[in-house]
Amino acid sequence: MSFKNDLSGLKKLAENARNIDGKQEVGILDLLNPEFMSKHTKSPDFLTFCESAGYKVETQEDFQAIPDEPWDAFINSETPFENWLEMQKAAGAEYVKAQLFKGI
Repeated sequence: MSFKNDLSGLKKLAENARNIDGKQEVGILDLLNPEFMSKHTKSPDFLTFCESAGYKVETQEDFQAIPDEPWDAFINSETPFENWLEMQKAAGAEYVKAQLFKGI
């Protein structure tokens, strides 16, 4: 009896791992993409989430001007995350997982 091994998935996984190896910059809208936001908030996307917190974000400066304490409190009350840092960590983990298994 002979078995044929299909290692294409493993090869793709290794390729994806090489592609995400090292330090990477990921835009906030890519990290907090609509899939992540819909899964963890009542908002369809990050900009709508910001608006529901009372902040209009059109530029990076607009986002950086949001005060930390009210932002953390909003995240705590509207998401399963304790604060902004925890939300970013979760988004990062989901982003890396999606990149790792992309195309498999």
